[in-house]
Amino acid sequence: MALTSGVSHAASGLIGIFLSAYLSAHSGLFRDGTEYVGTTLHGVVSLPLDPTLTGLVAATTVLSFIWGVFYHLSRHE
Repeated sequence: MALTSGVSHAASGLIGIFLSAYLSAHSGLFRDGTEYVGTTLHGVVSLPLDPTLTGLVAATTVLSFIWGVFYHLSRHE
């Protein structure tokens, strides 16, 4: 159990590093995408947040959900 948990945490750390490097290289595209998502969400749901922050929260939520689905599927295979 400790080995499985350790491998999962190590993999998430490495993926986080690679994802960070990728996003840094494409930061303009990512910023434009998050601003678009944030502006769209502001049009649908009036939130008292900056559109860029709203887009970042939405992107983080989606990525966390996808990670959780894959984690759940790997644990209950």
